[in-house]
Amino acid sequence: MVISKQYNELIFAMGAEKDVVAVDISSIYPPKIKELPTVGYHRALSLEGLLAAKPTLIMHNGMRSLGPEHIVKQLLDLKIPMKEFVTKGDDIESTKALMKEMGTYFHTEKSADSSSKKLDVHYQFQFMHKIQALLKQPNLVIIGVVHDLNLAAKFADHIVLINNTKVLANGTPLEVLTKKNIKEAYFLEPIIHQTEMGLQVFFAYCLKLFHSV
Repeated sequence: MVISKQYNELIFAMGAEKDVVAVDISSIYPPKIKELPTVGYHRALSLEGLLAAKPTLIMHNGMRSLGPEHIVKQLLDLKIPMKEFVTKGDDIESTKALMKEMGTYFHTEKSADSSSKKLDVHYQFQFMHKIQALLKQPNLVIIGVVHDLNLAAKFADHIVLINNTKVLANGTPLEVLTKKNIKEAYFLEPIIHQTEMGLQVFFAYCLKLFHSV
């Protein structure tokens, strides 16, 4: 049983899902994951659902992510083995490290390495150029969800900037990616430059770290 959206996405990407018997309801990708039984939201778990799945191991990405407290206590009392990976996967590099750790655990090292390479910048650009090529077809609209502002600035014709389900701005990259909008979304002071490659967004603290190395 895997009670972690992040773990589930990586497990399915590596082709290691054959022993997964149930997931939490936040795990909705890839689509075929919806064929598995669910045990409630990871902070509002159902003990009945958990026991019905008869797990031999419960994977989670931190005890603090599980709840409610009394259900977690009952799980611990039942002494069902639990597994949390050491690597947290909070950014691209640590996500690559998490993939490697999970690949070793599931004996899917080759698939983990292949999935990890898809996070590289050159792969992202190759993928976005393929998307641009598709847009040459008539009457085709492609909607994507990205967190990299510079990818959005370079490749998107239209951007909807969202923060906590609230639409902060809606328009062209120049209209949306302003200091005011980015600061409201990220709570950081951005530095915006118009370059030969298009609009580029930096954050002051990143530049300080770069110059200190």
